[in-house]
Amino acid sequence: MSEVKYLERIEETIEWDILNWSRALAHWLVVVEQLDKTNTKILCLGERNGGLSLWFALQGFRVVCSDFGGPREDAKKLHSKYGVSDKIQYADLSIFLLPYASDSFDIIACKSVVGGLKLNYKDRTTRTLQNQKLAMDEVRRVLKPGGYFLGAENMKGSWIHSVGRNALKGKKIGWRHFQVFELKYLLQDFTHSDLLFFGFLGTYYPFRWLNRVFGRVDNILSKYLPDTMQYIGFIRAKK
Repeated sequence: MSEVKYLERIEETIEWDILNWSRALAHWLVVVEQLDKTNTKILCLGERNGGLSLWFALQGFRVVCSDFGGPREDAKKLHSKYGVSDKIQYADLSIFLLPYASDSFDIIACKSVVGGLKLNYKDRTTRTLQNQKLAMDEVRRVLKPGGYFLGAENMKGSWIHSVGRNALKGKKIGWRHFQVFELKYLLQDFTHSDLLFFGFLGTYYPFRWLNRVFGRVDNILSKYLPDTMQYIGFIRAKK
């Protein structure tokens, strides 16, 4: 595959801040490369545009592509573009009440989803850490023993990130940017979790080329910065 085609595919999978957020895929591949493509059951959550479902389907897996209210038509068009529609099933579901029996899936994956969850979709006051823990408990319920939750979430990061968010939005952001200890709390009932924190500069920019420039700088910075100063958390959590 040409570099141009590869970058196009990664952009359609990750959508924003490509270099930094795409590191989630490398973190997950440690698990994914060991899976049997013929028997593995995968559920992708919060798949508005279908990017993660595309990533799994292109590797030969069958996937349930889901979102609250169902994925957009753009997701179906994306999957059709790459010829993987036959590997994907679409579902309208709530992460708080997944319509599956316990021990159903080998992999459950999502990107930038958990921090936005509200127990009541219309009530912002229900976007609490405790309610988000309820969602993760439901994820854990439908995973098979030994199955994995693969995630990538927005972290609080440094005070610089907090100032930047407030300056850009001009009001309180409707999202929970996790602190490291909060992410560990959400995953505390899994038997094991591997967390990787990354990124300092590669965000807030309206031009993709700027994201890429600063993403390359982050490749160096993130080796030296503490976890609490980085703004993305990558997750591998085993039931």
